[in-house]
Amino acid sequence: MIKILFLCTGNSCRSQMAEGWCRFLKGDVIEAYSAGIEKHGLNPYAVRVMKEKGVDISGQRSKRLSELPETEFDYVVTVCGNAKEHCPFFPARVKVVHAGFEDPPRLAETASNEEEKLDCYRRVRDEIRHFVEGLPESLRGKKEKEKMKEEVNSGNDRKMTNIFERYLTLWVGLCIVGGIVLGKLAPGLATRLDNMSVFVQGAPVVSIPIAICLFFMMYPIMVKIDFASVIQAGKSGKPVWLTLFINWGIKPFTMYAIALLFLGFLFRGLIGAEAVDLVKIPFGLDLPIGAYHGAGTVVLHDGVKMLQIPLWRSYFAGCILLGIAPCTAMVLVWGYLARGNDGLTLVMVAINSLSMLVLYGILGGFLLGVGRLPVPWQALFLSIVIYVALPLTAGYFSRRWIIAAKGREWFDTRFLYFLTPVTIFALLTTLVLLFSFKGETIIANPLTILWIAIPLFLQTLFIFALGYGLAKLLKLKYKDAAPAAMIGASNHFEVAIATSTMLFGLSSGASLATVVGVLIEVPVMLMLVRICLKTRHWFQR
Repeated sequence: MIKILFLCTGNSCRSQMAEGWCRFLKGDVIEAYSAGIEKHGLNPYAVRVMKEKGVDISGQRSKRLSELPETEFDYVVTVCGNAKEHCPFFPARVKVVHAGFEDPPRLAETASNEEEKLDCYRRVRDEIRHFVEGLPESLRGKKEKEKMKEEVNSGNDRKMTNIFERYLTLWVGLCIVGGIVLGKLAPGLATRLDNMSVFVQGAPVVSIPIAICLFFMMYPIMVKIDFASVIQAGKSGKPVWLTLFINWGIKPFTMYAIALLFLGFLFRGLIGAEAVDLVKIPFGLDLPIGAYHGAGTVVLHDGVKMLQIPLWRSYFAGCILLGIAPCTAMVLVWGYLARGNDGLTLVMVAINSLSMLVLYGILGGFLLGVGRLPVPWQALFLSIVIYVALPLTAGYFSRRWIIAAKGREWFDTRFLYFLTPVTIFALLTTLVLLFSFKGETIIANPLTILWIAIPLFLQTLFIFALGYGLAKLLKLKYKDAAPAAMIGASNHFEVAIATSTMLFGLSSGASLATVVGVLIEVPVMLMLVRICLKTRHWFQR
């Protein structure tokens, strides 16, 4: 007899109905089993609608794959997208086939009464029956279809993704070098591109070329999100509270301590104990020449009043501005590459974006010790709109329109196939642009870059380790633990650069420190993505 395993997320509904139909209709030729990546319990509505057709599955039980007796399956049929994505490895002789069916409980969420809810289950029940009636012949045809998809998706899309992920550090390094060389050889081009920005109070807040790249980097991720899962993810309190605690209760203060230790003590002599920096006088202050303000002195420079402060303090200020800006855009890329829960990541991004509007200025003013820190509200609003809201809106509506017009299978197998490389190329193009803008600064200060990079690097590792460790203690699933840890480790460098420019000036040491944040952000976060993927077996699946 042919042995078939039906695999889904929780082994509560679709896989149970498939097993029931298979035993009822094909019991003489097929030995059927069902299991889940997790165990959610047998759905009573599934039992009820199957009984309407004379199939009793009330004796079946929900079980994980590990609970099945050791069996040599001929086929494994994944009946939902999550099971397909997280399907365990089976011996090469086992043919794994995807036959996706919609989730009845999710369909039933919009039902207004009991009968409408049952109709949702009946519809999927009948679709599964139609599929089972064609077994085992339909599996062979389905497998051929899957093989053709593999040649396109796995042979091209997956091959491209594997090459990208395997050599991503190399691609990043080449783009960084390429950007710096471009800025050096064609400074006029880099300057013109850099000037294509949205300005607020004379400071460039949003670079239009980078905003375009970030849109195309974010959109493919947003359009893949099943937005119904966002609502469910929002109910996952532990990872949301964990990221809020790390981002606002721990991270700003550890950044302060680590930056002060290295820049104020260990590296102070290397930076120059007597070296000074000229920064803008804080907004609203009209101080006379020679007056003291904090650790600085008011001086006249080229006819403009400036505040002269120790250079290390300027670098220290830039580190603080990075440390209090949790990432709200790029973390979607890191979570995606780490195969995390995109819906939950989106929820955490939204919550952190809103909390940043309130807490960024308060913590910045307290930690910098410069009095009231003027938060660039316009910069924050524009950043959130461009880097999160715009691709989110476009992804939501285009996903609905495409699935309605072309169907879910066309969306999954054709549209996403052509869209997948877009995120990759947009990320690499963003790196070239960023470093073409700031390459001159980096070349002029190579050792200074190192002194600033070390505390930023250690801070990132510490925050990631803390978040990842707490996620393990809280018994989070891997797909929730990875983005929860990385959203704190990553920084919103666009906002930090804009803030340092407004507060201290574009040529200040603080602005240079935020540029160093850009320099180490991608390589370090990619390293953490690799760590997550290597250690995902530590967590529940």
